[in-house]
Amino acid sequence: MQSELENRSQNDLAQWGLWGRPQYLPGYTSAGSDEVKLDVLGNALDITDDYAQHLDSVISGLKFYDAKAYETAKLFFIHGKSYRQIAVMIDVNKAKVGPLLDAAVSWVARGLYDAEIKKAA
Repeated sequence: MQSELENRSQNDLAQWGLWGRPQYLPGYTSAGSDEVKLDVLGNALDITDDYAQHLDSVISGLKFYDAKAYETAKLFFIHGKSYRQIAVMIDVNKAKVGPLLDAAVSWVARGLYDAEIKKAA
């Protein structure tokens, strides 16, 4: 079972992915008259640029700790690639993609927790 912080981290990563998605990439769009780009979890963009930049700095730190987890997060959340596509692109077994995404979520949760502790102090 995921903690509340891990759930928030996963949602934040999905939002970060939508925020960081290049304009030329197709986005998930909502059904209805208004075309709204959606993140990989089906939510419309609702984070500020400041918060997205904070998330970007947290997830960028993962690149130096676990480059495959960073690349997996980028491919999944920004580029919307499937587990199978990611496995081929980073040369791992498809079963390894889920744990790599979990590692990225945990990394972001730790970064958010550290930021909350610093803010409270």
